[in-house]
Amino acid sequence: MKHCFSVFLVLLFTMAALPLFAQDDDHLEPELGKTLENLKKQALEVEIHARILGTNQESVWTTKTSEVTVSGKSVSITLEGDNLKVVALLIPFLNEDQSLFLIAKGEVWVQERPNEEKKYYSTVKSLPIQAGESVIFFPTGMLMDSENESIYTIELEIQVEPLG
Repeated sequence: MKHCFSVFLVLLFTMAALPLFAQDDDHLEPELGKTLENLKKQALEVEIHARILGTNQESVWTTKTSEVTVSGKSVSITLEGDNLKVVALLIPFLNEDQSLFLIAKGEVWVQERPNEEKKYYSTVKSLPIQAGESVIFFPTGMLMDSENESIYTIELEIQVEPLG
């Protein structure tokens, strides 16, 4: 009998609490909707065309990628070879007046000769941009291939478009 009374009390308290939780969910839905709407307004598409150019500016290798992010959150691209690793971090910002600002950071690890320690280089560029405008970023500058004495350039063409 005691057990039945305990179960009854638990069920009674559970049923009494259900409407309270339902009210809390109703209260949260408008705030969640506002948050999602704000995120949608800050959504940005970052399109990156990565190219490696040879001595005569001919395209040796190319790829294209596109990512959706929000203002202030980085998008990265990594290019890696036997003696080279390049990481580009692109951070777009959408200002209140809908203008755009881009920070591009390049990190490069290069091994010029076998059995040598890799060298590290870094560069950061920042600039205001227009929506859809192509911006060129050279995270490595120019690279010499020690075997062929060729000059290679890694070029990132970046476009940022608001989605909201």
